[in-house]
Amino acid sequence: FISLLQDVLKTGEAVRGFEQPISFRRPDGSVERLYCNFEYAPYYDNGGDITGVMAIAYDVSVQVREKRARTIAEGEVQAAIAAADLGYWHVDPRDNSLRSNRRTRELFGLPPDEENVDLSVAIDAIHDEDRSRVVETIQQTVTDPAHADYDIEYRVVNPIDGLTRHVRAMGKAYFESGPVAYRFSGTIQDITTRKEAEEALLASQQRFSAAIEAVQGILWTNSPDGRMEGAQPGWSKLTGQPQEEYEGYGWTAALHPDDVAPTVQAWDVAVREKKRFVFEHRVRRADGVYRTFHVQAIPILYTDGAISQWVGVHTDITEQRRAEQALRRNEGQLRMLADFMPQIVWATDAEGYHDFYNERWYEYTGLSYEETKGEGWAHVLHPDDAPRSWQVWQHSLNTG
Repeated sequence: FISLLQDVLKTGEAVRGFEQPISFRRPDGSVERLYCNFEYAPYYDNGGDITGVMAIAYDVSVQVREKRARTIAEGEVQAAIAAADLGYWHVDPRDNSLRSNRRTRELFGLPPDEENVDLSVAIDAIHDEDRSRVVETIQQTVTDPAHADYDIEYRVVNPIDGLTRHVRAMGKAYFESGPVAYRFSGTIQDITTRKEAEEALLASQQRFSAAIEAVQGILWTNSPDGRMEGAQPGWSKLTGQPQEEYEGYGWTAALHPDDVAPTVQAWDVAVREKKRFVFEHRVRRADGVYRTFHVQAIPILYTDGAISQWVGVHTDITEQRRAEQALRRNEGQLRMLADFMPQIVWATDAEGYHDFYNERWYEYTGLSYEETKGEGWAHVLHPDDAPRSWQVWQHSLNTG
């Protein structure tokens, strides 16, 4: 500073400095680093000779430190943006100029060496089906302070490689006194992989739901601890129970009273042991009629073995069970009639396996069922008749 004073005295020219660092010694002896803006100007007497130097200095330490902090913060933000492979953009809504970083230019197929282009160039790269929605959202964001936050997903068709990518743009518009924002900036991220995964998952869920509907099944989910929670449209439609009624173990209120205890007991064991649940019970429909259902549920596990959720299906088997009961009744009646007939009556399955004889057979042969089931009947034939009888029997099986 002494040399600067001497220069001013010699040359008569003022000297200015900005944000100059100086070491300032405090009265307590401590030394503090300060930053000053200063000016040394010559002071003339009436004869035009320099008689002194007027020095003016301003302490700008706070401003300098704040500016440096902003620079460091901006550098950290830029580093984070680069690490996350984010695009950065800045729009001046007053003239629609767009300034962007390398990643944004790559996504939109903008000239790689031009940081500043007109916003319309980027708008043209937006998918035809999404463009009007994006333009309307931008217009609202930069003209309405109540909607200054910007968050939107859309597709971009890159004019260079022709690929369609899903992106998410997030930003904010900044307003002063005018009707239009003076700044609109934010980031953009390629979310194509996430969207493709979501679409694949949705397609899988739709196929699964269609398969469940095809077998007239009712799909439901439970929490890891086995409690029904959240929206269960299938169960609610079947039983008429609203969510507040079926949540937790409230769904058991729709079961037949005789089936509640065994169902809960078996379900608690499955939940505790994390194993497949298979059961049958009666469920009261919304119209008050009980139907018989076959139930299956499996736990969906995380990689560490913890349960994510339970997924189950109720399948109405009422008609199947009724048919089985009717068949058993008919079979019992036929067996009873056969036992009263004086003739020997027998039956086989489609493969020729003998699985039924009436009482006359056992009385005539003196053999038990275990001795004559399957092909055991051939042992009672006379040796002279056995070969021919066996040949005729095989021919009947083969030709029907």
